[in-house]
Amino acid sequence: MTSKQTTAITGFVKKAYLEYFGMRLGDQDKTWAPHTVCRSCVENLRQWTKGIRKSLSFGIPMIWREPQNHISDCYFCMANISGFNAKTKSLIKYPNLHSAIRPVPHSIDVPVPKFTNLDVISEIDDCETRDSLIREDKDFIPCVLSRSNSPQLFNQSELNDLVRDLDLPKESAELLGSRLKKQTCFSQKQNFTHIGTERSNF
Repeated sequence: MTSKQTTAITGFVKKAYLEYFGMRLGDQDKTWAPHTVCRSCVENLRQWTKGIRKSLSFGIPMIWREPQNHISDCYFCMANISGFNAKTKSLIKYPNLHSAIRPVPHSIDVPVPKFTNLDVISEIDDCETRDSLIREDKDFIPCVLSRSNSPQLFNQSELNDLVRDLDLPKESAELLGSRLKKQTCFSQKQNFTHIGTERSNF
């Protein structure tokens, strides 16, 4: 399956998966577990939640377990997909292993579920999902916020220290103070003072 045929595991995917199969999509902290899902399966789940599609083609999803070895219990090692193309991919034979149990179609014993709602995952799960995405995002820069999430204003002393650290000339320091006031990052009660070599007030 190519990267164009897969998509990330989102909060919707987790909720719809639990609602349809009655089990959580787990083991996302394990390296051996898939961390992407089939794009067409996600779309089918989305259509099921909207009442457009009656069901998926299977009622029990692929069950993944940690493989015991790479000779007789590794799904990716034993699946021979070389030499096939878009027209012949239906001829590929995928193994059914202890570590990778193939999906089971709907039947009398595996009935089609009825959609109710997606309010089946707690806020804690959603927070864990966000935390996981943040940990995986190499470009994420943590930001420390106050408990009230309100902006922390510069006072006179802090702003003077910033100007001194940046070694700003008088004109640049004045512009900085003006912009901070407009963005409500500097207390309106404070009189901006440039502390540099001149130590003069505006």
